[in-house]
Amino acid sequence: MIQHSPVSIQSPYFLTPEQGLKVYKYDIEKAKTMLKGAGFKYNDRNELFDSEGHRVEFGLITNVNNQVRVAIASQVQQDLAKIGIKANFQALNFNSLVEKVNGNRDWDTHMIGFGGGAEPHDMANLWMSSGGSHSFNLKQQPGQKPIQNYAPKPFEVEIDRLFITGAQENDPEKRKVIYHKFQQLTAEELPIIQVVNDRALMAVRGDITGLKYNGLPTWGLWNIEELDRSGI
Repeated sequence: MIQHSPVSIQSPYFLTPEQGLKVYKYDIEKAKTMLKGAGFKYNDRNELFDSEGHRVEFGLITNVNNQVRVAIASQVQQDLAKIGIKANFQALNFNSLVEKVNGNRDWDTHMIGFGGGAEPHDMANLWMSSGGSHSFNLKQQPGQKPIQNYAPKPFEVEIDRLFITGAQENDPEKRKVIYHKFQQLTAEELPIIQVVNDRALMAVRGDITGLKYNGLPTWGLWNIEELDRSGI
């Protein structure tokens, strides 16, 4: 299913569009109008160029062993072509992908899976500026050369504050307010574009009670404190 937020829709902390989550609808003509308004131009083959005559294109990479991501990336490539943008798609082995993203940082965009869950703070390694998976503005990693003038952007600093505050807050309702602000911020800044939310099917022993299926890959343990085994 379509995923607009970094927080899974099954999570009690998910912010719905009705509650204020900003979403972006698929609208080819509106996209073209906005691009033209920003100074871009089309040729007679529906190819997009900037004001200096450069073709609008970028690289898109993902890992070749995940056929779902390869298929989604191919669809993204086709959709962008409809508005004149050329996405140079390449499927790499996972180690090469990680080296490009976290090592030599030789990439424009990449598609990878970061599974959400019931608890937003599980994504801290991705969203906090100190995280090792914070690839959209990754700080110097162990063994790497110093990055000159590196600094988190203002919205990243605010995300750091929200995650720290959310981890320290025990009241679920107050935590909802904190993580709703986080989702509103990411929807406005869009350092990452969410694509889809997987649904997982898993088998559980018949004598386990207290299960509450939610479709997440980790669904069997998300409410572990409520699980019980009959007769024990």
